[in-house]
Amino acid sequence: MPAVSSESSKRLTIVVPCFNAADTLPSLVEAIAESECASEWQVILVDDGSTDATADMARSAERTHDFVQSIILPENAGAGIARNVGFAQATGIFTLFFDADDTVHLNALAAAVNELERENADIAILPYVFERGDGSGDTAMNHYDAKVWEALVGAQDKVVGHLDSMAQLLGMSNYPWNKVLRTSTYRDAGLRFGSSLVHNDILGHWHSYLHADRIILLNSVICTHHIRSTGQHLTNRASRDRLYLFDSLDETYTLLEAYPAFRARYAHHYWSFVIRVVEWARPRMDQRDLHEFAARLQEHISRIDLADYFSTSLKWNPMLARRLSQILMN
Repeated sequence: MPAVSSESSKRLTIVVPCFNAADTLPSLVEAIAESECASEWQVILVDDGSTDATADMARSAERTHDFVQSIILPENAGAGIARNVGFAQATGIFTLFFDADDTVHLNALAAAVNELERENADIAILPYVFERGDGSGDTAMNHYDAKVWEALVGAQDKVVGHLDSMAQLLGMSNYPWNKVLRTSTYRDAGLRFGSSLVHNDILGHWHSYLHADRIILLNSVICTHHIRSTGQHLTNRASRDRLYLFDSLDETYTLLEAYPAFRARYAHHYWSFVIRVVEWARPRMDQRDLHEFAARLQEHISRIDLADYFSTSLKWNPMLARRLSQILMN
């Protein structure tokens, strides 16, 4: 399927990868349909080889709503591939990648589009909340994300700047659904998500910041991310699926190697991100997979540029450099 013309006909495209989302997709579509902005938006539903009624629902939504386009993929290839396919068809001036089982806060989304236009920015990042299926009642952002957000935004409504003054953003969770992107910027830059079944949003996360000249942080919740006790969420994935993490990290580091100045400037942020995500994944691995996990981690860290290592050790983060060395020597 060829990419659409770069000439935009909508203000916003929402790309929604869908896999076995029959229970949640209709409510997302109807919520958007009730928005005052629906006529200005394009919603692309990409069914990723679902085995339930999701594909039929996507087709039905396309028949019912003029703003909906459905794309049905022949097999499950992962949300990253689905996002890439959807993005190629985006006609909106801006693009949001959203999930079929989450709740979009439409007023915040509309405000993000307005601010991107007003500030002539490439990307807007907004906070999110959780709704957890374990009944814990914990709705806060991930701890690191909340810490970064407080440091950069605090009580302000909006902060506008460049990555050099906001580099902590690189270490935040690699969710795609709290970022609104200027379509032309990222289409010209070749934005893509990873090809693995899981962890495919890591590549998109780094792509998003690599090519952002002007960044908006807008202090309004854009997404309620629902974590159910069962289902397709990464939290519920089998141990071996988490080994895809290293495929995604390898893809991402290859991207950084293609931009040496960016890699050198932000290497300590990248390797700190790697350590954090690895420490999240390791306790979730089955014992039988830990040896392969450790080997893949060593293999990935061995790619570090020596100049980056020494600048991390001597200037940016000596503790991080020691941690990387310990992993390589074990």
